[in-house]
Amino acid sequence: MLAANTETLDKALQVVQVNQKRLTLLGGDDVYTLKTLEIGREQAVGMVVAVP
Repeated sequence: MLAANTETLDKALQVVQVNQKRLTLLGGDDVYTLKTLEIGREQAVGMVVAVP
């Protein structure tokens, strides 16, 4: 689970890239950004993001 906030989002996105889809990822609402798709690209596909 990626419990990121705006200050730690960049580090969480590094985890997305390094993971290479080996583990299923769950992210909180702060991960729900355009930046996640721009940086995570194909590695972010399939990630579950919980938003209120």
